[in-house]
Amino acid sequence: MTPTQARRHRAHLARRRRSIRVLRALWRPLRLTTPGAIPHSTAWALLGGLYSTTWLTATIAALILAFYPQPGPAGTQDAWTLFNSLIPALALTFAGLAILQLLAKTTDTPPSTIGAGMPAGWRGSVATFLLATLIFQMRGVITNALETIPGLPDQNSFPWTPPSSPDAAALLVYDSMLSGAVEEIIVLAVPVVALRAAGHRWPTILITAVLLRTAFHVYYGVIAIPGHLVWALALALLYIATGRIWPLFLAHVMNNGIASLYYVIHQKHPNAATTFLGAAQAVAILCAIAGLLLAILLCSALRAARRQTRPTPA
Repeated sequence: MTPTQARRHRAHLARRRRSIRVLRALWRPLRLTTPGAIPHSTAWALLGGLYSTTWLTATIAALILAFYPQPGPAGTQDAWTLFNSLIPALALTFAGLAILQLLAKTTDTPPSTIGAGMPAGWRGSVATFLLATLIFQMRGVITNALETIPGLPDQNSFPWTPPSSPDAAALLVYDSMLSGAVEEIIVLAVPVVALRAAGHRWPTILITAVLLRTAFHVYYGVIAIPGHLVWALALALLYIATGRIWPLFLAHVMNNGIASLYYVIHQKHPNAATTFLGAAQAVAILCAIAGLLLAILLCSALRAARRQTRPTPA
């Protein structure tokens, strides 16, 4: 081996070691110490109660809008109405975290390993956030690709209701960001942990998580369903693989924040809204590109790890 080849080989081994370190920092599969610690009926009753008090009405409305698109509600939203809508969202956030803590205690599992506490290791959290951002971008790419097929309908717009004042506009943005974040706790973390604590297999858990999330997003139209199915499945797999819910929480906050801020600014300043959207999408795309590069790196690390664990022939 020549000196140049030796340097390249050492550099390759160094890159492999770094990628394996990133993989180990990220890869922390969600495991409960005592799965099956709660009855099946308790888990399903919990999910049914949470869903019926939060997104059942929205799901029915979304199904109607999917097949009979309508313009957004007439009139405006005032600050008091929006403020009152924030209270249930905040209550759901704390209730979801309390349920995760209780499930962790019931299954004798450290809360931080299922998202009920802040996870150790910032590298794994940053990697999870970048991968989540990539997944959010994938949803739009799939839907936009389907819209280019002749004969298929276009995606429906979100049924926004204009705010009546600057205070209402600020609360609208905050409400949109919080509702997306609550979604990750109530529609992803709690169902996954509760069903696993009841002893259900992963396919059952994944199907449930995907259906719960996709159901109240069908207001975007039939054409958006494939993208939302992939999005919901990928986020569920990412959560199960990492045990981290906060990076997904933040990725959803960023996604909804960009959309709601664009809508609010567009009401008064269309040109400024276009500029903002371009800058915000550039940041989101950069995060998604970093997530894509990270995904490629992790695939390489998985192959390298398998080669290391593979027994060598005698």
